[in-house]
Amino acid sequence: MRLGPRLAVALAMAWGLTWIGIGRLTDRPESAAVGTAALLAALAVLGATALLALRHRAGARPAW
Repeated sequence: MRLGPRLAVALAMAWGLTWIGIGRLTDRPESAAVGTAALLAALAVLGATALLALRHRAGARPAW
């Protein structure tokens, strides 16, 4: 959130988190908890970026 709605940063973070999730769910050492958490974190990153982009377009200023 500190960087603002930068799509490239969000996509890079989501890509990395997605591959961590896939790796932990399908390869050794398997960890369903880590895999699920990584996939949820990727969705959170993309969701937060979308929310910030919408607020940015509406002209809202960040609360921090």
